[in-house]
Amino acid sequence: MNLLAKVSLSLALLLPVVAQALPEDRNKPVRILSDNAALDDAKGTVTYTGKVKLTQGTLEIEADKVVLYLVNGELTRAKAFGKPAHYQQLPSPNEPLTHAYGQTLDYDLSKETITAQENAKLTQAKDTFTGDKIIYDITQRTVNASGGKSSNAGSGRVEMILHPKQKTTE
Repeated sequence: MNLLAKVSLSLALLLPVVAQALPEDRNKPVRILSDNAALDDAKGTVTYTGKVKLTQGTLEIEADKVVLYLVNGELTRAKAFGKPAHYQQLPSPNEPLTHAYGQTLDYDLSKETITAQENAKLTQAKDTFTGDKIIYDITQRTVNASGGKSSNAGSGRVEMILHPKQKTTE
């Protein structure tokens, strides 16, 4: 089987598991655009390099490099590398997109978490979280952030900006 056929087969196996936020996303096709793709059957990886863009429904990942990890033909993890790498997805139909940025983004599908590292940033509506490392639990919608040398202009601190909810007038 040639490389293109193997990569296509691997992508077909990804369809039901890449997106977890909107149920409709799971039924959408996965599309990956890149300059290069390389499959390593022995390691169970598919590596995409060069202006990589992965989409499935409202899920988008943009990076310089994306490595997909497969176990028994099933996607378990996607790691994105960039300056920065970017993730976005709609958590529910009536909410704004969630965005995550970092030099490294690690999407663990079994835990349903996104870990952003090095100059990490997460935005949800007007709320912003920055730090060296941010872990976003997609299902629980929780954010854990930690500081370090790359966070908040090198201060080593975490910054969270939370905006009050706007009250609607009748």
